Order: sequence, then structure tokens, then C-alpha cells
Amino acid sequence: MKTMRRFSILMAMLAIAFSCTLTSCGDEEDPVVDDPQATLKIKVTYFVDLADTWYQFYNVEMTSTSASGKSETAVIQEDQEKNMTFSLNEAPDKVVLTVIAKPKTNHPEVVDGTVYSLDYSTNLRVVTLTEDGKESGILYTSPFSTTLSSGGEAFKKALLKERTLCNASYTIKK
Repeated sequence: MKTMRRFSILMAMLAIAFSCTLTSCGDEEDPVVDDPQATLKIKVTYFVDLADTWYQFYNVEMTSTSASGKSETAVIQEDQEKNMTFSLNEAPDKVVLTVIAKPKTNHPEVVDGTVYSLDYSTNLRVVTLTEDGKESGILYTSPFSTTLSSGGEAFKKALLKERTLCNASYTIKK
């Protein structure tokens, strides 16, 4: 009797498994995404925040990826925060943020006894956005922040060479 009962249970389980297999068969078309949380866009943010000393004593060059996917370099005179939003398939293959400070040839005179702030923060950030425009995930972020100060002969020596403040890049996987 136990064997008959086990056989019946086994047959019932096989029937259920077989019916599930049949219902999963069908056209092999791509499913329609009807999920407002699905990633549809990429947002790229370039952020540069420098102490005023950088702008007074250095020509600060910022290189970033434009909306067309090409690198653009510009001398900046003030802090930057630039955002770009792309559909996932139209996003550039790679985004970059490079910040280089090159000493000015005609910078102000360094005053003895003065301490100059050289603080700075930079970040290249790439996030995914949902259909309703909300951030759904961070693909890449490179926040860097430092507190520096210098003065006197050390600062005069620092003004003899260029400084790379940021060199970040990210390849967007599509």
C-alpha cells in the first residue's frame, strides 16, 4: 500500500513538473520591459572644487568627455559641476576627468609668512537612472578630497612644476 501511495505522489509531482515545462515554452521574443525601475539612462557627473589659491597661481586645465564622446580640454577659472544624461545605448564608450594645474608664468608674488590653502576635491561619477529619472545604481565614482597648505620656500618650489589633481576614467558597458 505504501508503494502505491508513493507511486501516486511521484506521478502527481511529475504531472505538475510536466505542465510547468509546457507553459514555459513559447515564442523566444525579447520581453517588453514594463518596469519603471529598469535602467534606461546613464548620468555622468564631473565635479571639481578647488581652493582659490589654485586659480590665483595656476592655470587649471579640465579635460572631460563631451556629449559627442570626444575629450574636451578647457582652462577653468572657477569650480565646476557638469552633468550629462544619455540613453544607455547613446552614452559614450568611455568618460574621463583629468584636472591638471600648471603654474602661471605671471602668478602673484608669494608673500613670506603667508600660508596658502591648496585644498581640493574632484569626482567622476557614473550612475544609472530609472525610467522615472531616479538614481538606481552607482557604476563608478572616484571621489578624492585633500586638505593641503603651503607657504614660503616650499610653496615657491611647488610653483615650479605642474600638478595632476585628478586622472579618472570609466568604460561604460552597454
